[in-house]
Order: sequence, then structure tokens, then C-alpha cells
Amino acid sequence: EIMVLIGFGYLHTFMKKYSTSALGFTLFVTAIGLQWGILTEGFFAQVYTKSYGYIPVNLMTVLAALDQVTALLISFGAVVGRVSPLQLLVMVALECVFYAINKCTLLVGWLDFIDAGGSIQIHMFGAYFGLAVAYMLGPPRAYRSTQPTTNLSTIHTTQNNAVIPQEELLST
Repeated sequence: EIMVLIGFGYLHTFMKKYSTSALGFTLFVTAIGLQWGILTEGFFAQVYTKSYGYIPVNLMTVLAALDQVTALLISFGAVVGRVSPLQLLVMVALECVFYAINKCTLLVGWLDFIDAGGSIQIHMFGAYFGLAVAYMLGPPRAYRSTQPTTNLSTIHTTQNNAVIPQEELLST
């Protein structure tokens, strides 16, 4: 889904100081989260049904993993600019496991919860997990600068738009 790559990537670039790293970390979270999401969701679905075998990789498992990546990127929005790549990797690994347990075992398994668009299970889990990670990281460090600046800007977006192929910009 293009929304995961471009939509969330540019959603997290609103802070001038972290715009380039937010875009790169979005691609990092998507690449790692998609692979790990296929494995964790497939594994915990098999744990709940107690039928073990190969985890199929087809369109449905990739779409389910993309839903999981969406929750990851919502959580990343709470900690953008505050985490290192290693911390982000640990967050992705843990969140994929907890998301799969929450979805496959609790919501779909025990509660027979059906969320047609995934708006509740994806967005609420991502938001609350992101808040929990932000709380565990503690308060942000003060910005150490003698110049009074702001992190919010709309001027810097042209350099970030160079990443998108021109055909994508013209088609929208």
C-alpha cells in the first residue's frame, strides 16, 4: 500500500529537525515490520488454532502484515525524533509480537471481535503502544540551542519531495 510508504512517511516529516530521519525510519519500520508481521501474525494464529505448519505468504498475509505496519507507524508517530535505530528495531520487534497476540488470541480468538476496517484494533493499539513507549522513554531532552527556533516548518518539504518519483506527484 502506497499509504504506508508515502502517506506515513510524509506525515512524520512535519518537524524540520527530524524530517529526513523520520522519512528514512518510516521506510525502515515498514521493511522490518512487514517481514516480522507476517511471521508473528502467522505464528500466533497457529498457536490459537493449535494447527502448526508452514506460514503461508500470500496476498492476505501481506495485507494483514500491512495492517500491523500501520499500527507500528502510528506508534512511531509518538516517538519520532526521540529514538535511535536500535531502539526503533526493538520497538518494532516487541510491538509486532504484542499486536499479533492481541489480534489473533484476544480480539479474534476469545472475543470474536470483528473490525471490518481495522480502525479500532489498528489505530487504538498503535496509539496506546506508542504512548506507552513514549512514557517508558521518559520526558524529552530540552533542545539545546541559543537560537530561538521552531521544529515545525513547511518550507523544508521540497527537499523531502525529491524522494517521490515525479509520476507520483503528477498523478495526484
